[in-house]
Amino acid sequence: MIFSDLTILNALDSGRIVIFPYPKRECIQPASVDLHLDNVFKDIDGNVTTDTYDLRPRDFVLGATSERIELGDDVVATLAGKSSLARQGVIIEFAGYVDPGWRWKLTLEICNVSDKLFTLKSGMKICQIVFFPTTTAVLRPYGYDGLGSHYQDSAEAENVKE
Repeated sequence: MIFSDLTILNALDSGRIVIFPYPKRECIQPASVDLHLDNVFKDIDGNVTTDTYDLRPRDFVLGATSERIELGDDVVATLAGKSSLARQGVIIEFAGYVDPGWRWKLTLEICNVSDKLFTLKSGMKICQIVFFPTTTAVLRPYGYDGLGSHYQDSAEAENVKE
């Protein structure tokens, strides 16, 4: 089952899900929440650009959500790129899903598959987060000792950690 807008609002009110800053009403969709792009971009070599990034054709960059996300131990989430960006050839990828217990920002892999330059801007709507309940609370949430949870408390886009 996917959380509806009402379930999302109830989960936000109860603290089962935390989105900081709290999403504006127009960002809560029927079964997702729109998230925005942070102001730091990292290319594949780790070079950093801030505020805007000119994504060239067939270019790839890491970005992050400006929102901090925290999930309870009985909620999992996934991200989907905005269709308005996909129609312009900008693909937002998120490797995997957001485990129960996750907290902080989410790193995004952003690729331009078009033949036109696209400027990424801090604060623009970049993706949607979709929430699902787990069948039970998890025994070992993301960040639990021994799991090797590399990206807990990520403050900005993260390159691969070994």
